[in-house]
Amino acid sequence: VSAVAAQLLKNYTNLTTASVKAFLLSATMNGSRTNNYPNRIDYNQGWGRLDAYRTVYQLSDEYEDQYNENTLGDVGSDFPQIVSYTIDVPNAADRLIVTLVWDDVPGAKNNSQTLYNDLDLYLRFPNGSVDTSTKEDDPINNVEKYIYNDPIVGAWTAHVTFLDLNGTNATQNYTIKYQIEREATTPNLIATL
Repeated sequence: VSAVAAQLLKNYTNLTTASVKAFLLSATMNGSRTNNYPNRIDYNQGWGRLDAYRTVYQLSDEYEDQYNENTLGDVGSDFPQIVSYTIDVPNAADRLIVTLVWDDVPGAKNNSQTLYNDLDLYLRFPNGSVDTSTKEDDPINNVEKYIYNDPIVGAWTAHVTFLDLNGTNATQNYTIKYQIEREATTPNLIATL
């Protein structure tokens, strides 16, 4: 994982720590996702097996691979309380992956609240209705990852907001990353000796 992170930082020199984590986690396979929390969190598998090549390079099977670093703020700060992103899903898309990551301070010892700042990512389908599986809060992880196989064609909307920001005029930096993929054709990187 550290070698992949080093390659990311070589290609994208100004990535924040949240962005590095977003790149890494958005390219994992066969692991946890936040859809229908807590049933989709796999505590044995974690977030999945890392696809190193897909983490660093946009492949020919990807329609789109975007990330955005931004900041949310509480009332009284100079930052918005919600930020929305439009994701245009084309015909023949096989998968939509949307990942939200933020850096959070460690929780207090023996505190029932795990996250200091609790952000939330929820998605709207092209018809404007909210995907109810994205409205379930994950109060443990500073990552939210949603995977849609055979996503509906059209303009989806990803909304980033917060459930709790601590402090007066509090703010929180975050990274959102989304990919729209066709059937995966990652090159075979297995060496034969």
